[in-house]
Amino acid sequence: MKLSREGKRFFLTTFLIGFAALNTGNNLIYLIFSLMLSLTVLSFSVLILNLFRLNLKVSAEQPAFAKKPFNIFLTLKNDKRIPSYSIWVRTTLQDGRVYFPEVRGNSYEEKAMTVTCGRRGVYGYSDFYLESSFPFLFLLKWVIKNVKGEVYVYPEIKDVRDFSLELFSISQDMALSKRYKGEDFSFVREFRYGDDWRKIHWKSSAKLSKIMVKDSLSQETKKITLIVDNLEPQDDEIFEKAISFTASLACKFIDEEYFVRLVTGSSVISFGSGKDHLFRVLDELTILKKQKTWGQNSFVEQEGFTILVSGSYNSSISNILSISDSVIYVENI
Repeated sequence: MKLSREGKRFFLTTFLIGFAALNTGNNLIYLIFSLMLSLTVLSFSVLILNLFRLNLKVSAEQPAFAKKPFNIFLTLKNDKRIPSYSIWVRTTLQDGRVYFPEVRGNSYEEKAMTVTCGRRGVYGYSDFYLESSFPFLFLLKWVIKNVKGEVYVYPEIKDVRDFSLELFSISQDMALSKRYKGEDFSFVREFRYGDDWRKIHWKSSAKLSKIMVKDSLSQETKKITLIVDNLEPQDDEIFEKAISFTASLACKFIDEEYFVRLVTGSSVISFGSGKDHLFRVLDELTILKKQKTWGQNSFVEQEGFTILVSGSYNSSISNILSISDSVIYVENI
């Protein structure tokens, strides 16, 4: 708790009036002095009561991306019978406050706060501050609410149309070369994560007692493998640029209904498509860190069109170059 600018002026005036009352012995001045002291006690008591039994809940209902504003939703609940007035909610994630003019007794109010995070990562909600100077603006008091939970801030998504158009052309040429000349027949296979539910072959599914989908040779060759170079040493800024570029390619290819696989030095996310698969890829890229060696489990067979995204030509990932159809060095972008 601290004095506001108005509070400092009020207490200075109270002190001067009290000093004058002692010197003059004037009953009227004593009356004014006692009234001002009463206002001070009332301001302190009401302010304490105003912030009493307030609880805060925080949620993020939409995907969050680095350097792009997103909303977090604040639910302020008042667990006492009397209302609370003029509450400001402030977060440590970013400068800025949200104002709640009134929260009725045994009720709650919900408001959105716009937040922008400069980098990808997992951000804990951590501490929020409930502030108020009600009722007379003389005193400012705040209480700290530690809110549990976290929000995934995905890598920045950039415009990669200039790169993806060329990559689309190369991958389509490879797909055509792998197809049987003059043939484009369909077949039935077992359902895989990311497959379109509309392509389920119900008769085969009922006969085999498992979900089967229709597919074709052209779809089998419509696969993209994205390999991210996360080996040390790398400049932090270039590494973040590589993560952002990979995330952007994943969004673009999945939007074009490609089956995308993500390979890093520590993990492999198998082929899939659709929004659910995209968020699996983004989740992995959000928490990806640099490491010293390339894990043995991350060596994969070449399948479909393979793109290696690396920070610079000085990378130590040379053993992956042989299975890559295209190599992109982000330091030149």
